[in-house]
Amino acid sequence: MTPLQRAFLVGAVCDGVILAPAVVIAVGAWGVFYLPAVLLWGIWTAAAVRGARSHARALDSARFYGVSHGVSAVLVGIGWALDPDDGTLALLSVLSLIVAAVVGRAARVAERPSGEWSWTTLQHASAAELASLLRRHHGPAPASLRGRRYRTITLAGRGPRTSSRSFFHAPHGPPVEGIERTDGPDGWFLVEGGTGGTHLDWGRSRRNAGADRRRGLLEVVVCVRDGDPSLLLGRRLRKMPGTTLGVGWFLLEDVGPAEIP
Repeated sequence: MTPLQRAFLVGAVCDGVILAPAVVIAVGAWGVFYLPAVLLWGIWTAAAVRGARSHARALDSARFYGVSHGVSAVLVGIGWALDPDDGTLALLSVLSLIVAAVVGRAARVAERPSGEWSWTTLQHASAAELASLLRRHHGPAPASLRGRRYRTITLAGRGPRTSSRSFFHAPHGPPVEGIERTDGPDGWFLVEGGTGGTHLDWGRSRRNAGADRRRGLLEVVVCVRDGDPSLLLGRRLRKMPGTTLGVGWFLLEDVGPAEIP
């Protein structure tokens, strides 16, 4: 069990201590005011149990779970200040504050340093860890990809899907173009440097058929280890009118010289 999972276990105990009397009070008083509180602490307790059982789930929910408990501690603390004789409010405020502090501290030190990430460990990373890596790292220079072949694996969707990608000098447009080879038709994309990572734009390649759904894809890739293009993390986006929608994560690992199409 990781430190973050242990922090969620503390949260589960604290939330359970709060939930039990809240249910008794709500059933006995039948007060509408108590029902939202029972529902909220029930959701928190279930989330804490899931976080205690899975480090990945704990990372995904740590921010909301810790912050929401901090807000609860402040609001209930205000109510306690207005009614100092109410021991229940005192208990709620103190326990919520403990949970917020314990989970918040554990979450801040939970992410692994870049040196510990590999092709294997990234496949078991949480969405929060992947998003953090994408924010903190830079994309490879397009020229560093030219002439290289990468194995690719998706991390979301209907299970892992593997493919192979090669990068080569583009006959038109940006200096680097890429091809993805799968069991189906090949797909093509242009490679450009961009803010927040290097962009793989499937819509700009003239080689994809007009009806190919991949023409609506834009991917952002970053070096998992700064300055090292041998292992890349990618975020796949679907271009929508006026915005983009995240539709999955994938990994690229350099496996040797490219097979020029």
